[in-house]
Amino acid sequence: MLDDQPVWLKTRGKPILNLPYTQECNDVAMMLIQHHKASEYCERALDQFEQLYADAADSTRIMALSVHPYIMGVPHRLKYSGVSSRRSAKNPTWRS
Repeated sequence: MLDDQPVWLKTRGKPILNLPYTQECNDVAMMLIQHHKASEYCERALDQFEQLYADAADSTRIMALSVHPYIMGVPHRLKYSGVSSRRSAKNPTWRS
């Protein structure tokens, strides 16, 4: 399954690199549709990072975090919006 791996796609012109995009860590879906607390976004992002990091022992993995300033940037969510990025960034393989 290639839902968290980059894949080259053939086209009539030049190949295109497809980068995975998930709804699992999307603040629109989680905050506005599913009505989760901001702490759930943070916890889910950290759990996803840990699993993808473990899976990346054999091949590249991509972790997409969809964050919108008008959602996660509001005062009651702001403290959670950077926690997962800061913790993951401590890992030497992290790229943003």
